[in-house]
Amino acid sequence: MMRLTPTECRSLLLLLLLITLTAAGGWWWQHHRVRQPVDGFSGSLLSEAVDSLQAPAPSHPKRYGNKHTTRRQVAGDTLFAFDPNRCDSTSLVRLGFPPWMARNLLKYRAKGGRFRQTDDLRKLYGMTDSLYTRIAPYVTIALSQPDRAAVDQPKAAKERPSVYLSRSDSLYRCMEKYPEGTQIELNRCDTNQLKKIPGIGSYTARRIVSYRERLGGFIRLKQLREIRLDEEVLAPWFTLDSTAVTPLQVNQLPMKQLLAHPYLNYRQSRAIMQYRERHGPLPSIEVMKGWEEFTANELQRVAPYLSFE
Repeated sequence: MMRLTPTECRSLLLLLLLITLTAAGGWWWQHHRVRQPVDGFSGSLLSEAVDSLQAPAPSHPKRYGNKHTTRRQVAGDTLFAFDPNRCDSTSLVRLGFPPWMARNLLKYRAKGGRFRQTDDLRKLYGMTDSLYTRIAPYVTIALSQPDRAAVDQPKAAKERPSVYLSRSDSLYRCMEKYPEGTQIELNRCDTNQLKKIPGIGSYTARRIVSYRERLGGFIRLKQLREIRLDEEVLAPWFTLDSTAVTPLQVNQLPMKQLLAHPYLNYRQSRAIMQYRERHGPLPSIEVMKGWEEFTANELQRVAPYLSFE
């Protein structure tokens, strides 16, 4: 058993004494001082006040912490009469319009577009049935004399080409579309003609023309699938002249231009160049049938574009 020196015993006793005095002082303060009346308040009231100050502060939700409830409180809860031809973006968002839809509506107006009747809002890209049903009773449109005449003469309005708010580079412009039954030649049309087809905007029109230039022209309408377009929907609007296809001069073009064609990859383009370097010009597509770089389907797909002159 370890023995303590006299000095260590005195220090230990002093430490125990200090601990006892501290505990007694705390007990006395809690049960006597706090419960004494102070400035007209009873001890119990003051004790409750002290307890409330010592309690942790209640947590508050962040300003936009709950995206399901706070956003409904910020936007779309206040419905009021508005004119879509005059309303600003802040008011549109308060009504429940997504910010991007509000911006594009203003851009449509800046291009000269106008809403002549409530139902025109249905043509706005992204407009849902639930949002339209919600805001329709609050739409008030102040029509000018020409607009009022157009509304009062529905037969004359039907004779004009249909008008759509079509998507174009994030803008929604008022464009005249072709009536049903119109057909244009796919290998000769430009982007302006393509944009007049319902459902085609500037972006899609540029994709069609760009891919057509890379191919040299379309052989079949099914090739529109290669740029993620539904040829069955677009087929009624197009005629196709395969004689307008520009052939690929495999014996004359450098590898860079061969590789630019959508149906030729690097290995296939390199194989053509190596044959030309070793044996001269390719005489026909029959030479390529034994090459390991081409499967039968790949060779059949690219064959209509190859010229061996």
